[in-house]
Amino acid sequence: MGLVSEQSLYNLNARTIELELTGALEIKENGAKVADIPVTPGETIHFTLNNSAGYAHNFWIGPDQALVNGQTQGLTGLPAWSTCVQELDWTVPADITGLKFGCTVPGHFGIMQGTFTLQG
Repeated sequence: MGLVSEQSLYNLNARTIELELTGALEIKENGAKVADIPVTPGETIHFTLNNSAGYAHNFWIGPDQALVNGQTQGLTGLPAWSTCVQELDWTVPADITGLKFGCTVPGHFGIMQGTFTLQG
């Protein structure tokens, strides 16, 4: 059994999504590029984020316009890191209209982004 972070111990009902942030500027799940993540308002998502690029990536959730402009203050996410796995828990809000996820490192967001859609 792998290590469980202290943070995830408090969210045993969370759905885990394992993403890889690659050197090809892609966000992948199980080797496939991720452009959309289906979610249910109120559920908690436990993101396990593996930066396999060997250089800086970050991961933020927020409105498209904020992410495009790199305005991450007050948003849910992780600042840049270069190697290893980072973890993040996020509770899906009631209204996901316009919410996206992505890497806002300069030059990355144009192709390293995706949307959230209602599951079901």
